Parts: sequence; structure tokens; C-alpha cells
Amino acid sequence: MKTDLLITDSLKGIYFPQAGAIDMAHYCQWLLSEIAESQLTVYAESPVTNIQFSDHGWQIVFDPSSGLDKVVDANFQHIIDCRGAAAISFGKLNSELDTALDHLHTTAGQTCQFHSPRLAKQVTQVLCGKVYLIPLADDQFILGSSFEDQASSANSNDLLLKPAIQDQLLEKMNQLLRDSHIPPLTDSELQVIPLQGKRAYRLHAQDRLPLVGPAINAMKLSRDFNKLGQKSLNRDELSHYNQPGYWLNTAYGSHGLLFSMLASQHLVSLICGEISPLNTDISHAIHPARFFIRHLKQK
Repeated sequence: MKTDLLITDSLKGIYFPQAGAIDMAHYCQWLLSEIAESQLTVYAESPVTNIQFSDHGWQIVFDPSSGLDKVVDANFQHIIDCRGAAAISFGKLNSELDTALDHLHTTAGQTCQFHSPRLAKQVTQVLCGKVYLIPLADDQFILGSSFEDQASSANSNDLLLKPAIQDQLLEKMNQLLRDSHIPPLTDSELQVIPLQGKRAYRLHAQDRLPLVGPAINAMKLSRDFNKLGQKSLNRDELSHYNQPGYWLNTAYGSHGLLFSMLASQHLVSLICGEISPLNTDISHAIHPARFFIRHLKQK
């Protein structure tokens, strides 16, 4: 990791011996700069309506409204499906990720941004508990984040801030302040805080582990499993059922920036046939076919 990505402002974090922290905003900007230097082409806000295999490899079908269907040669030897909550909220694309959708869920997250000169004099470092409280410049704070259950997160297109969720965050913040021996905000101070912040959705699996690795030919695996029986299915031989060139790298929940660094190295090693930085047990634990294999064993 480049040293210039490290946080140097000691007021923006609590540090421990032998631990480290990264300025995530700076890190994301660095990733974007790496894309530019690598001369990669990025198509933003370009809806994809289908992903299909042809004689020329994997083909990405763009929405005609984007105009890219006429100007982009969208045939690739390898394709990595990194859709997040969009995998559920925008429906199926006839892709291999669809086989895992029954085991994926979205969880809403909402933050609150507010102004408090009094609190700014007492909180100069990040506080973490059931919520996190981050001091910013000009006596501003970021408070987050909610983890709303699946029922209340069913509509991932709904990005409107919820007053009840903000009230819950502020209540948890006050408890965090009390636990930290800092006077909480008074009722009058809470009442003047506007409904302000951000709302988004996380994609996560039932077991809270990401989907990283090759997509499988579920029909072929099911057919062979029924013929041979579950004891004859060797996890180390799953590569025989891989869809050639189709890979998944998604469902990180709220840990995408952190976990994806290592998991993406693992994925690159699989694609290039190199040694993975992850051991076999972890590789199996995040394999996209794990839910399908459990389903077969339960038959």
C-alpha cells in the first residue's frame, strides 16, 4: 500500500499499536487514477439488460437507450459480475448470479449529518459502538449507520431518508456519548437537527460471506450429482463445472472496500491460474456455488 494513502490527521481516528487506517475517500480517488493510467474504458450509467454466452465469448447487451449497443464491441473472454444491491432491485439479467439470488438479501443503511458546535468541543475523534460518530470540519458530524431488516429494505429503489430511522440513530448516539462520559445532546438540540444524510442498500448473503469465484454450470453439476451421489462430489473438483470465463465478486454487505482488496487478489489468482493468497477453507467458504451444493445435499 502506498504510504500517501495513510491518514495523517490524528483527529479523524482512534489508533492502536500495530494497527493502521486508510483514508477511504483518498483510496477511492487513487483507484480511479489507476484506471485512467491503465487506459481502461469505463462506461458509467450504462444499463445492462442481458449477459449471454456466444461463440465469440461472453456478450454484454446494453439497453438501447444508452446508445452503446451500436458503438461497443461487448464480447469478452472473461466477465466479472460485481453487481451489488442492483442484482435484486433491478431484476435478473439471465446471468449466473441469478442462481444465487434466493440466498442474497439487501439491507438498508442510513446516515445522519448534523451540526453541533457544543459537541465539536468534546468529540475530536471517531467514536464507535452500536453506531459511529465522525467529526468533520466546521462543527459537522456524520452519524451512522442503520442496519434495517429485510422486510423494511425490500424496495431497494427507495432512497428517501426515514425520520424514524434518524431518530433511532440519534438515540443510539446519545447512549454512545453517555458510555464515553460525554454529555449527550438535549431534547431541544435533537429537535432542531434536520433530516439530512444518505440512504443506500447493501447486498449480503445468508451466511454474511461474499460471493467470490467462478460461476458454475448448475445444470451440469446437478445432473452429475444425482448420478454419482453426494459422497462422490469433491469440492476440489468443482472447476470442472465452471462457466468458462464467468466470475462473481459481490455480496460484501458493509465491508466491500475492506474485504474486496484481498478477495479481488484471490479472484485474479483464480483467473490467471496462480497461487491464491487465501487458503482452501476460506476459498470454499466464499465460493459462489456453496448454496447450490448445500441445496443438493439436502435433497
